[in-house]
Amino acid sequence: MSEEKLHREKEIKKYVQKRCEMIVDEQKKMLRSLLERPFNKVVLDRILIKENDEYELISEPNEVLSKTNKHFKEQFRRRNPRLDLLNEEWRSIYQPLSGIQEEWYEPVLLPVELEEWLLMLNEVRTNSAPGVSNITYELIKQADLRVHTAFKNFANICLVQGNIPNKWKVAQIYTIPKGKIGVLS
Repeated sequence: MSEEKLHREKEIKKYVQKRCEMIVDEQKKMLRSLLERPFNKVVLDRILIKENDEYELISEPNEVLSKTNKHFKEQFRRRNPRLDLLNEEWRSIYQPLSGIQEEWYEPVLLPVELEEWLLMLNEVRTNSAPGVSNITYELIKQADLRVHTAFKNFANICLVQGNIPNKWKVAQIYTIPKGKIGVLS
């Protein structure tokens, strides 16, 4: 075997090993590499805050981070409706409806069938933004039947156990500049 060929095989093994390590430790980076997607970030270096009809421009990095973090924590905090403080009209609105029958919801807990899974995939919009994993519906649709069966089985396990992975509940929020400075209030 020639020295050039040995060197080439060594390089290939090195990159295969690197890819295997990425599968374990750096899935996002690996997927971005495989999909050849650029990684663009929006830099939020200043915010305009409105308090009591007065505006304040904040540009100090730690304060921008702190105020932005506070804003999104308040926007997406867990709600505490305090139903005991509602007046009678609102309390009656929040009462369970008597015409709803629990057995209507029993099919929700039935396992998802492969035909149903594939039908759902045919109906999803392929031009929607990917989630945290950067895996698009278009890519999922191109998988073969064995992969769809595995996905469906995993989804069924999550439903039966009532345990949805936290990463499925996480959303990425990207600020998209529209020409005017946004105001946090």
